[in-house]
Amino acid sequence: MSNRRVSIIHVTPAAFSTVVGILGATLMKISGFTEIVETPFFTQEDLLHTVLNSIMFVAPMLAGTLVILLLVKLRKLKVITVMFMTTFMLSSLAVYESVLTSLAFLLHVDLSPYAPFYISLSLSLVSTLIVFGTNWEGISFLILVLVGSLIGSLLSIMLPSWSIVALAIILAAYDYVSVRSGPLKHIIEEGIRPGTKTGGKGTNPFKGAIVPFKGVSIGLGDIIFYSALSSAATLYPQLSLTRGLLVAMPLCVGVYMTLRKLEERSYIAALPLPVALAIATYLSLRALGI
Repeated sequence: MSNRRVSIIHVTPAAFSTVVGILGATLMKISGFTEIVETPFFTQEDLLHTVLNSIMFVAPMLAGTLVILLLVKLRKLKVITVMFMTTFMLSSLAVYESVLTSLAFLLHVDLSPYAPFYISLSLSLVSTLIVFGTNWEGISFLILVLVGSLIGSLLSIMLPSWSIVALAIILAAYDYVSVRSGPLKHIIEEGIRPGTKTGGKGTNPFKGAIVPFKGVSIGLGDIIFYSALSSAATLYPQLSLTRGLLVAMPLCVGVYMTLRKLEERSYIAALPLPVALAIATYLSLRALGI
């Protein structure tokens, strides 16, 4: 998360992501889509499988981060853009297809087997073109937050609740270290600030991975996990919109408190405080049987 002048309105991306995440997860659950979705992760809730799921998720992410850091040092910025563009296109294809299939199940619409894929592919291509090929900031913002939020919904049905909680804690810790002395700090020191143009020329190589909103930039990964936590709280241990919203509210408070710190510095980790408040609330609600 970067930039300085902030107000309550800057919580909008986080609030939007939690609401869309909750709605997306609820749709996938009540439509029966969760019964057919395939997942590469373990569905068991015990400690061993939680650790294994965390490793399966974090290892590729760390490898990708190291590749990006190397490309930044080599100034291969166009390669970074292509990586983000490809990742965004495939991710948006997956979430659009998941939502369309869920809607078809819920409304009992008999679509041909390939219809959701081809419609989703068209939507994905258009979304990618808008985000990476235009300067339509308002529409790009909506697309990025929508896709990021639905990725969070999809994660919440592919991973059991304790795996989501464990991953949120791990990524919050990683975010904190990364901003203070890790990859993001090194990227900034290399003179490439996510959310800005490099040297005032060319395009931002982090376009699609950063969501700019009224002068503040927040990572798409942060949006994904704001949504994933709210979605998991909605689904587990049983479907409850109330529980999801009760977790979303302190999460958004954490985002606002984090944003306020931007008035004192140029950039800050966006996950630690929101994740801490959201998980504390979630665990409390489960302990109370809510």
